[in-house]
Amino acid sequence: MTARFDEQTARAVLARACVAAQVVCTDPQLLRLGENAIFRLNGTGTVVRIARGVAHWDDAVKEVNIARWLGRNDFPSAEPLICRSRSSLMVATR
Repeated sequence: MTARFDEQTARAVLARACVAAQVVCTDPQLLRLGENAIFRLNGTGTVVRIARGVAHWDDAVKEVNIARWLGRNDFPSAEPLICRSRSSLMVATR
C-alpha cells in the first residue's frame, strides 16, 4: 500500500520544512500537485518543492546541485535557499 500524498500531507511537510529552514510560511499557495507538490510562499519570493517521499531524495539533491552549477555559470536559474548550509532538507520520511 502506498502512503497518501495529497495537499493536506504536503502542507504538513511544508510547515515542518519552513520551521527547519527558518523561513516564514504565511499563506502558502499550492502551484502544482503531481509527482511533487510545489508551493509559493506569498510575500517571500520563495518556491518550495515537496517530494512524495524519501525514494526521491537523490533526485532532489541532484536538482539542487544543478541549480547551483547553473548559478555559478551565470545562467538564469533559481537559487537554492538552503544552499548555504546543505544541498537539500529532509524533514519527514515515508
